[in-house]
Amino acid sequence: MVNNIRPLTPKQRRALLALLNGPITRREAGEVSGALNAPQTVSELRAKGLPVATEWKTGIDRDGRPYRMGLYSLPESAHEHARQLLALQKQVRP
Repeated sequence: MVNNIRPLTPKQRRALLALLNGPITRREAGEVSGALNAPQTVSELRAKGLPVATEWKTGIDRDGRPYRMGLYSLPESAHEHARQLLALQKQVRP
């Protein structure tokens, strides 16, 4: 059960809903949540007890240079806790 946890912010809620649908890149996390600093939003979700994992992916950008990008995911075992946090959000709304 979720006790003594502050409700999700709108950015946290949007990021969490996206994570429940599967892995998202750092860029996607920022776009879907509206956060300019997506890693901060993910860190805030972790502070709420969600074990958001980061996997580092490498690639080549359009200029031929290598890059590294974070891929965030939420394990299936954490989905129930995530749904509880989202339900808490609905209870707080007027």
